[in-house]
Amino acid sequence: MAISIPLSDKIGHVGLFGILGAALAYGRVRAAAPPPHLVLILSGVLYGLADEWHQSFVPGRTASAGDLLADVVGVALGYGVVVLWHRRSAAAGPAATAGPAATAGKEKQS
Repeated sequence: MAISIPLSDKIGHVGLFGILGAALAYGRVRAAAPPPHLVLILSGVLYGLADEWHQSFVPGRTASAGDLLADVVGVALGYGVVVLWHRRSAAAGPAATAGPAATAGKEKQS
């Protein structure tokens, strides 16, 4: 007997598109000339829209507005987490993001 988890399909969409959103935001953070946030978020949303549209041509699959909504939520969450993490790290200064190797040997000498 298969175990059914309510909304597992939507959770999967949010998770996978969250990864896409995080990747888009990380790419922006690392870019020398970053594109506007809206362009990247819309790129993720359009990818979700294209995914749902192409499913309408696959036998046994259907396009779903609920799945598209879950895709949009995932992109926004993933993107937002990375942007907020980056802003918080930048506000804390370079020592907060440099890691232990960058601060080794720089202890205060008396």
